Amino acid sequence: MRRWHARGFSLIELIVAMAVMLVAIAAVSYLLIATLRMKHNTENAIESNDAARLALEPLVKDLRLAGMGASGGLWLNQGGIPTQVNAVFGLDGAAAATTFERDDLWLVLPDPQALRESCVDRGASTSVVSAGVGALSVTCTTSLRDTDLLMVSNMTSAALLTGLTLTPAQQTTPGSIDYAESTLSGFSNAPGRGGFQVGDFVFPVTLVHYYIDVDPASSRPALYRAQGRLAPDARGRPFSDVAGSERMVQLDIEDLQVAYGFDAVGSGRPEGYAFQHGLGPAWLPGMRSLRVSIVGRGPQVQRDARDVVVSGLRPVSIENHDPAGAPEDGFRRSQYTRRVELPNMAAGVL
Repeated sequence: MRRWHARGFSLIELIVAMAVMLVAIAAVSYLLIATLRMKHNTENAIESNDAARLALEPLVKDLRLAGMGASGGLWLNQGGIPTQVNAVFGLDGAAAATTFERDDLWLVLPDPQALRESCVDRGASTSVVSAGVGALSVTCTTSLRDTDLLMVSNMTSAALLTGLTLTPAQQTTPGSIDYAESTLSGFSNAPGRGGFQVGDFVFPVTLVHYYIDVDPASSRPALYRAQGRLAPDARGRPFSDVAGSERMVQLDIEDLQVAYGFDAVGSGRPEGYAFQHGLGPAWLPGMRSLRVSIVGRGPQVQRDARDVVVSGLRPVSIENHDPAGAPEDGFRRSQYTRRVELPNMAAGVL
């Protein structure tokens, strides 16, 4: 009878088996790491895309309302001088010596309740009942507050009133609105017509400022929205931010670019509008459209399976902002651009 003897692995066989196993483990690990990197990079691209899209939507929504009642310009007190300004304007960041070569955007927005039932709903408009300059006689003041910033508009040109003193209407007398600008000679929404006119609308407005800054908590760029006040900023523009009013609209937004479209010849043809970069506050008629571009950036750098930063990724060029000298940094970027027609800025020529 033949006998079998148990036989173990030789050292060489064991080494070969271990080598094959290590190669297999390395291949599987590389594939796993590559898959995880691909997933991470895809999520980065999606997040940059979402950031740009989500940042642009609230800005576009505000643009649809901007300038209501001030298509023919907005009169305000600038250093004791009645000055007519645009209800929409902004810096051309490429020409500014600032940390960010990004544009900003100022908007004058009506109270959301401005067209609700007069003298009833908070924020609803009231009407002027006596023509002229100085303190206003109005149908009522119940929908207003003395802390409001008021616009008086004939639905073409408008005036901005601050420092309010409200006197409620009585049974036989109208309400009264006194304001800081009433001491300026001839100040009104229509100086050429002799002042405010019967039927002019009076309603609250908000000054809104969009800009790019760094989130102090994460050191990442973000789009911010701040409330403004009637006071010169560092560049001499008539509006400046209210301290502490800023709020982040969207994190990981590194660029905001705005181009202003003008119907210089009054053709009424949107395809013929001439676009320019930057618009100062000084009144300039004919603005009908804005082209707004937002760049979202992924929250982390893109890396390959070897944990090396992906090459070829750097800030992108939009409008007249060309960061050609910026080094590659590995961040994925997404750009959204919307052309927004400004219905309220054309209301005066309907």
